[in-house]
Amino acid sequence: MPGPAMKSPATRQRRNRTTTVATLEAASATRVELPEQVWHPMTLAWWETIWSSPMAGEWVDADVPGLVALAKMWDRFWLADETTMSKIHAEIRMAGREFGLSPFSRRQLQWEIKRVEAAERATAAPIQTISSRRARMKVLTA
Repeated sequence: MPGPAMKSPATRQRRNRTTTVATLEAASATRVELPEQVWHPMTLAWWETIWSSPMAGEWVDADVPGLVALAKMWDRFWLADETTMSKIHAEIRMAGREFGLSPFSRRQLQWEIKRVEAAERATAAPIQTISSRRARMKVLTA
């Protein structure tokens, strides 16, 4: 028993076709300072890291309020007790994906980071421990 008749090529349609692709023009986001308050040193270090990352060039000004909100979450995370840390961290992970802050989200956004030469990488002093990072932050904030 034969199956249904084949559709003609003119009436066939792909069901997985993207229909809402758009290219928008915008300048890169302008870096802002965090609002005036006492910030945890790790939050300040995170803020410096994300704005010096290659992803910062992909953000637009409309992303900045979300990044500030994410910084507030990081601040709450560092000050939280053990029981609420995991809940806050789950929210941070989800929010960070929106800005390409994880390898998984960069892959979904199809952002590829070009790796620098080993010699160029050696110019930045590597941070081995959390105490050396804190010492470096003290130098930066002093």
